[in-house]
Amino acid sequence: MTASQTVRSYCRTCSAHCGVLVEREGQQVRSVRGDPSHPISQGYCCPKGRAMGALHHHPQRLDHPALRGSGGLQPVSWPTLLADLQRQLSELRAQHGPDALGVYVGTGAGFDSLGLFVANALGMALGTRSRYSAMTIDTPCLPLVSGLMTGAPIPNPVLDLEGARLTLIIGSNPMVSHGHTTAWPNPTRMLRTLTGEGRELWVADPRATATARQATRHLALRPATDHALLAYLLRELLSPGGGANTRHIDAHTLDVDRLTQAVEPWDLPRAAATTGLPERDLLDLRDAVRRHGRLSVLTGTGTSMQRSANAVEWLSWALQIVTDSFEREGGMWFHPGASKRLEQMDPYPAPVFQDAPGPASRPEVAGHFAATVGEFPCSVLVDEIEAGNLRALLLLGGNPLTSFPDTPRVAAALGRLDVLAVADIVETPLTQRASHVLPCADPLERFDIPGYIDSAHVDVVSQIATPVFPPAAERRPLWWSLAKVAEGLQVDVLPGGLRADDAESEDLLRAILSGGRVDYDTLVADPGAAILHTGVREDLRGWVEQKLPEGRWRLAPEPLVAQLAALSERTPPPPATLRLISGRQLRKMNSALRDVAAPGERLDEARIHLHPTDAARAAIEEGEAVRVTRGAATVQGRARVDPAIREGAVWVPHGWPELCVSQLTSDRDAVDPLTGMVEQSGFEVAVSAAPR
Repeated sequence: MTASQTVRSYCRTCSAHCGVLVEREGQQVRSVRGDPSHPISQGYCCPKGRAMGALHHHPQRLDHPALRGSGGLQPVSWPTLLADLQRQLSELRAQHGPDALGVYVGTGAGFDSLGLFVANALGMALGTRSRYSAMTIDTPCLPLVSGLMTGAPIPNPVLDLEGARLTLIIGSNPMVSHGHTTAWPNPTRMLRTLTGEGRELWVADPRATATARQATRHLALRPATDHALLAYLLRELLSPGGGANTRHIDAHTLDVDRLTQAVEPWDLPRAAATTGLPERDLLDLRDAVRRHGRLSVLTGTGTSMQRSANAVEWLSWALQIVTDSFEREGGMWFHPGASKRLEQMDPYPAPVFQDAPGPASRPEVAGHFAATVGEFPCSVLVDEIEAGNLRALLLLGGNPLTSFPDTPRVAAALGRLDVLAVADIVETPLTQRASHVLPCADPLERFDIPGYIDSAHVDVVSQIATPVFPPAAERRPLWWSLAKVAEGLQVDVLPGGLRADDAESEDLLRAILSGGRVDYDTLVADPGAAILHTGVREDLRGWVEQKLPEGRWRLAPEPLVAQLAALSERTPPPPATLRLISGRQLRKMNSALRDVAAPGERLDEARIHLHPTDAARAAIEEGEAVRVTRGAATVQGRARVDPAIREGAVWVPHGWPELCVSQLTSDRDAVDPLTGMVEQSGFEVAVSAAPR
């Protein structure tokens, strides 16, 4: 009988990276639970982390490479698959140029640190502009705003958990999502800290979420009106004697007069009418900011997926800058990284917004963003295929069928590609459509470090995960398969000129960690353990401000001012208007883990959540089949009459093929011209009972 063994590791499902203990017996995972010795998560592990074993043993695991022929997909050897893929990619590049080859990095590949490293290297080595990632589905406002206000798309500010006195969370539910730009391992403990003696936590969200229920105060504002709340606060603080830190503004900012003018229309009556909040709520929040002097503002996909995403992110930064909250005691700080050391970067160039053409099929969309960030927005991918510009796509760990707008059009476009190479862990609707299928090692079969995502932690921490099992069957690490593709295209993607068959995961880790705060040998000596780099926040506080052009934040970038002005001109909709908001669920990550769970645990389900008043108005009862309609687009599901959601809001979780919110979105209408992001939340809908 095989004895059981417990292996320390950490979860790779989201940026929280909670420490886990994996109990294995032979080749079987018996359980996954939180690691009490982990200094960050301290024994916490959510249902997604506990499902790592179920994912490893998924009945639809991809075990063998597959190639599409006249008889459909057929298992083949790796040499056969790679030879065919390399040949077709080489021919397409020679005939149509490098932009004909595209790379899409989904969430699954984004948390595969070595796979992501080589995927980025491959895109750069090929010289293709056809690079896409999940970032432009829900968060392109983040690098846009940081670039326009500082000169470089720096990491986003992170919560100073121990120092925060007043925290405002807008459109985020870290009790479920475990954070957005700040990682929330052990969210219950973190919320308890933020609501301790003398501290205040305010949550602005149309739903009384699990996070809102733990807050000092919940503001149930109308969907997609967060910009009005922030603009009102700035207007009040920037008024004479209003509470802004004028000394800091004079010494470290530009364009405060332009910012003051931009928020002038948002007085108390207008902010209250737009948000649907009582004036007393707005006044109380204003007074709380004045009382504490500084604050921390955390946004989430509830704000970053709406039409006003850029304005909300900009105003949240501006609010913290005028209160001297960035990198100061009681405010947020900029995490310089553990595997990298961003504080050693050169000073930032002056922020300049230059019009630049976007992709050939949509030159009016996001040219500046694409030139700055180095990738096209996902909203143009289908156009590029239909125009014949994109002929081959390496699709890595993602599912455009549930995350891109107009699902039937996406499916048709993917079918037109000469090459659709899909790399994933389990069989999906995309692997069934693929020309080439590349079976990948899962998190328990590969090496990992947090990589670029380590800048989301509240502490500077280094950790490493080593394989619990060797890859079974013919699964291979993603980095290896991409490196083999690169060799066939005669480009180098591995450090030191290594070839894929001669390289080991450790070689890539040594290269990635070179110049970081700790080397590979130190980390691997105690795999699964987290090394805290104490004192970094205090020692480096102010490093971003020191790199700003002339040490000054640009408070009012013209493109963002123009977008706020356009929002200011819009007439608030009637109170009875319904607006859809989408969001995350505790047991599922986007489209992943919807069909597997840890033993004895339940799965999430997709329901259409309505306030009782809205449900009664439409004669809809609990569990009844209902339709959500936007223009000519419709999705159908079961109703959940939910008093936790405010009247006028309709909440639908995203990532479900059966109840696909993306079918209500469009890559033609309401596409942000600065980032190319599709409006995916906060838009008007109609809800009705489905025909019986």
